[in-house]
Amino acid sequence: MVRIKFRELEEDQIRQFLNNKYEFNFLMVTGLPGSGKTLVTTNIMNSLPNAKKVIINAMTCSNYIDFLNQAC
Repeated sequence: MVRIKFRELEEDQIRQFLNNKYEFNFLMVTGLPGSGKTLVTTNIMNSLPNAKKVIINAMTCSNYIDFLNQAC
């Protein structure tokens, strides 16, 4: 597994969330453009070959309420 330099904390937090055995896991990753969101999440997803993955790009949403209104 390749670790993303300077994003180890975020990667560990996401992995900890995914290791919890909830019936449904919903994780929203937010941040400024170029901060490493896609790189970190893609790296994690590639290390979980048997997991069901859904990627939603919510760049057109200005906040999480907009996103939930469009996604649900």
